[in-house]
Amino acid sequence: MRPTHVDPLADEYLPMILLSGGQSGVDRVALDAALAHGIDYGGWCPKGGWAEDFREPPGLLAKYPKLKETPCSPIRRSARNGMCATRMRV
Repeated sequence: MRPTHVDPLADEYLPMILLSGGQSGVDRVALDAALAHGIDYGGWCPKGGWAEDFREPPGLLAKYPKLKETPCSPIRRSARNGMCATRMRV
């Protein structure tokens, strides 16, 4: 069964997905929890799956294959994840 949450404005169950760029720290713990509990995830990570602790390709993509690469900097990753989250709330 796919995890869901109740939208307090609509009183209906909606699918839950975790959006993350895979940064070390809380983002990574959230991705690990999503994997462990069958919660769908996605988001944008820097080119090559780069992270502080995954510097060489495929980087984060080896552990979190549903992440997508941005063609440029980590700043763009954050902007893309913010845009995706905004679209999903609408």
